[in-house]
Amino acid sequence: MKVLHIIPTLSPEHGGPSESVWRLVNGLQQQQLADVSLWTTDVDTSIKHIDQCQKQFPGVVFFGGWRRPVKEFSVEFTAELLRHAKQFELVHIHSVFNYISLVSASICLRRKIPYVISPRGMFQPWSLKQNEFVKKLYRLVFLDRHMRGARGIHVTSDLEMESLQREFPSARIANIPNPLPQVHGPGPPFLERFPELRNKRILLYLSRIHPKKGVAELLEAWRRVTDGFPAWHLVLVGPGRPAHVKAMQVSITRLNLNQRVSWLGPLFDAERDEAYRAAELFVQPSYQENFGNSIAEALALGCPVLTTRETPWKILEERRWGWWVPMSVESLAGTLREALSLAPEELRAKGREAKAWIETECSLPAVSQKMSDWYRNILQA
Repeated sequence: MKVLHIIPTLSPEHGGPSESVWRLVNGLQQQQLADVSLWTTDVDTSIKHIDQCQKQFPGVVFFGGWRRPVKEFSVEFTAELLRHAKQFELVHIHSVFNYISLVSASICLRRKIPYVISPRGMFQPWSLKQNEFVKKLYRLVFLDRHMRGARGIHVTSDLEMESLQREFPSARIANIPNPLPQVHGPGPPFLERFPELRNKRILLYLSRIHPKKGVAELLEAWRRVTDGFPAWHLVLVGPGRPAHVKAMQVSITRLNLNQRVSWLGPLFDAERDEAYRAAELFVQPSYQENFGNSIAEALALGCPVLTTRETPWKILEERRWGWWVPMSVESLAGTLREALSLAPEELRAKGREAKAWIETECSLPAVSQKMSDWYRNILQA
């Protein structure tokens, strides 16, 4: 089974999809479940990252891309797909509302090549409200026809499935979670690298610095509770566009939190795992997540989670592994007071209980097998 995966960019700046798609194609190839290729652009991607990707997975191809005239525009990609699309039995398109997904679906429809689409949360309410008029026009002219022409739609949670079922009630939708990353062995000890955090209880945020992620609301909630928890320190980890990082730093200063908040920038691989291990509580106050890779990563390393009901993690509340609360400053502040009041052993117990479940449900072999089985069902239908 020869499968082509297409994603606009693999840049770490673009968050979860870049990482989860990368893990998925590697899992499918390593387990010999499919003959996989991955095509993308070099938009926002460093030469170092491109080199690392090509060494790890020879099936990845980076095409020259630009941000204009439309998002992730690439003449080179278009020409190659027109020439070689017929070589593939199935094309899996990740993301929508960009040039790469637009041209990929258009070529597949024209050449009658089976394809599936992973919208990656772009049909959830928060995303549809961003640039709302442009997205409505785009859907009217292109996207809804492309979605209906797909052999199937892949989602990563019940929450995302509900959104897609409302939009496309006759579509064949498969709910397959993102795979967990490989858990790395011990890396550089976190507190040796960041000695200023010694003797502090760490509340960790690890994700992109972006308005969708609720960083501003988290900082305001933290300001409201911080005086009552002098032993705790909020640690922010993740990449962000300069404007978003600047806004975060201005907020930290304005709220007089410079001594109670640290932003460490992005961390990767073993260093990222060490951040999860050092934390006693992980917080993800998003306005929208179709899956929430960092939530799954925290649970896999035994760190309990506080997140919002705009993420698909109701199980945290149902099984008392963490907190799943409305997205508001008031709700975040109240829940932080409850969670931070718990003894270290109580928090560790919550993390341990979640760890075994997430390792089974979202393991790379399990997710890769589910995806391969879905592909075969699609092609046999």
